[in-house]
Amino acid sequence: MRSEVRVHSAPLDMPIHMLVRSKTHVKATKTCIPHIWSGEIAPGMIRATDLGFAVTSPVFTMLCLAAKSSVAQVTMMLYELMGLFAVYRARHGEREYLQKLVDTGSFPIIDGWKPMLDNNGNISDLWDRPPLITIDEVQRFCDQFRGMRGIGRLRQALDDVWGVARSPFEVQAAMLLGLPRRRGGYGFGSFELNKAIRLSDAERAIARQQTCCIDLYAEGPEGLPPIAIECQGAGYHGGSERNAMDDNRALALQSMGLTVVRLRYEQIADPWRLQQVASFLLGKHGRVWAPKTERLEQKERELRADVLTDWWRLGSA
Repeated sequence: MRSEVRVHSAPLDMPIHMLVRSKTHVKATKTCIPHIWSGEIAPGMIRATDLGFAVTSPVFTMLCLAAKSSVAQVTMMLYELMGLFAVYRARHGEREYLQKLVDTGSFPIIDGWKPMLDNNGNISDLWDRPPLITIDEVQRFCDQFRGMRGIGRLRQALDDVWGVARSPFEVQAAMLLGLPRRRGGYGFGSFELNKAIRLSDAERAIARQQTCCIDLYAEGPEGLPPIAIECQGAGYHGGSERNAMDDNRALALQSMGLTVVRLRYEQIADPWRLQQVASFLLGKHGRVWAPKTERLEQKERELRADVLTDWWRLGSA
């Protein structure tokens, strides 16, 4: 069986998600996942392309996927659609072609989409682009289609979106550290993602920039400093070429009295190391980490299985 299908020369990954009006129209196979929709199709929910097929709008796509995905993974997909990043894994031939455009300085920036490069100047799976939808759009859609399958899960996932993310790593760290313990997290609470902090003249001299953007920010209780978490070192976060800039920014933030934490992906990938990080963060805000019960540990394993997954495969189950 072929691993891809071409529609008017447009290669599509398998499996294909297909919108149908009745389960009698198509059967689920290894190459096709049907999504049954018997409700109203309002203007804008279906969008034509010049490739010979139509696609669902981003918010309608989220509802279709919400019916078959966990709350955590719906949250992750919302973060991507509402964020400043996208994960796209180009095939070998496509990657070579895109790399040639980058190397020759002729890569076209279309609608703000551009690939992030690794330390060697090679394109990665992480792309920079403007948000595709907003929280308000999702909320209005949920109100319009109240009662439809997947709406409840979509609403719950939307409550867990705390801001505009720039990478999967930021999302994964925020969810694992911030979500309630009963849902598998460490219960630190919600973070502000990519919070902009305007610097004074002295801090600007250190950071060599007017404003610092903090990956994950948490205001401290009265009398305790805020926490600024810088997500570093993941394959989806830009690589180590940012180190000098990150060092200057961290020093500027520390001079303002913030507690700056340099978080690496391997620290959240290892359960024991993540526990130490969580304990440290809680302590900085005057809280004590309590050991988890067997039930809470199982919830954590379930959340980790959802969150620390191959991002490119989100929603494809």
